[in-house]
Amino acid sequence: MSYILTSEQRTNLVALAALIRNNESLIEMALRERITMMKDAAANARASYEAGQKDPALKESQDRSIVTNEGYRMTAEIFAGEARKAEDLIAAIGEAVDKDMW
Repeated sequence: MSYILTSEQRTNLVALAALIRNNESLIEMALRERITMMKDAAANARASYEAGQKDPALKESQDRSIVTNEGYRMTAEIFAGEARKAEDLIAAIGEAVDKDMW
């Protein structure tokens, strides 16, 4: 599928490409920090979920709190998904820059 860009859209795309190309390492560094943060949060949430699954008293306490035991499992999946998205974005930016797609 091909698209016809307006002059303004083309100008904006070229500017965006330059922004990404000129800041690739900074963008990658920020995304890697985000990946680390999300993986750590996922691991902590997963550990809380698993601890509640092993200890009925802890699970009961969790289920009375703002984050239920099931909530820990769900947030672990969300955080892990966010880390995967950031990894995919790093790869996509690197591929675009390597191929000089801009």
